[in-house]
Amino acid sequence: MKQVTGNNITEALASESILSIQQSLDGLSFCVSRFGHPLWLHKETGRTLKECHSTLAPLQKNYPRLRVILDTDQFCLIPEAYFEEEAAPLFMQTHGLTPHPDTDLKIIRREKFVWLLHVSHSFIQELAECFSQATIEYLHPLWIGIRRTATGNFTDIHLAPSTVHIVMHFAGALRYTDTLTCLTPADLLYLLNEIPYKEELQKSTLIFSGCNAEFFQKQTAVYYKKTTIDRPVPTKNAGSADIPFFANLIRAAYENY
Repeated sequence: MKQVTGNNITEALASESILSIQQSLDGLSFCVSRFGHPLWLHKETGRTLKECHSTLAPLQKNYPRLRVILDTDQFCLIPEAYFEEEAAPLFMQTHGLTPHPDTDLKIIRREKFVWLLHVSHSFIQELAECFSQATIEYLHPLWIGIRRTATGNFTDIHLAPSTVHIVMHFAGALRYTDTLTCLTPADLLYLLNEIPYKEELQKSTLIFSGCNAEFFQKQTAVYYKKTTIDRPVPTKNAGSADIPFFANLIRAAYENY
């Protein structure tokens, strides 16, 4: 369990903060961030959001805004210019994504893109019950990578328990984005080799975050000249927390997201 602190979060602080929640296959992760600086980071496995809310004091505050990251490969990304809302279910079917009867289809508009994701009824209900006064925004890990403010040529690599989210920026343009199955560094190296922009990738800085980021980075650095770990805030500002693991949650709380 990864945790900084949260006992000193008052209602006054909460009113100026954003709560970010990430739902993934291995559980829930949380970040309370005020003006872009994390006040509390925490990971839970094996418990529902409602159970976490009942026992974790920082979650019991009244936050005005929630940003919920749905860490999943069950999504569809469409350029806004080609999207028609009435055809949303058809887009999902075309991508081989059949909805479960206990899910809702969320349509998320972000600048030039539209994201389609299936979200479980139970999770939506828990969010409404636990944070009834908050405005809720849904995000996907790829969007965090697309919206990165790093300069130069870089490839954002965010590792989930069984997938990797890859976003490549080169020469000021978005060149590649995908979520793929990935369990080991060997899997990642294979996937990187399959990206059509091989020369550009070798000239890019590979930025790692998420599960076992440092291990994957060390294994990949043998084959790629420029690699680094994503640390949105200095480690000293977040105690002993695993900052690369929480990187997306911290970035999700930035206003420009």
